Amino acid sequence: MRIKEKIAALKEYIYDSATNIKDRSFVIFSILLISELLFVAVPLGLLMHEPLSSTLSTFAGATVFA
Repeated sequence: MRIKEKIAALKEYIYDSATNIKDRSFVIFSILLISELLFVAVPLGLLMHEPLSSTLSTFAGATVFA
């Protein structure tokens, strides 16, 4: 599935009134929190002088999973 198709499917799920509001809000908050935490971890890893391989793997995880 392409990224545009995934985003369209996510929008359709979020705006679907047949889906429970708790499920929709869980998905929204999970995406926001995971992406925020992963993208904050990369600069902080550089500031704390973590090994470059750890920082790169964190960045790869942030781009793949977020």
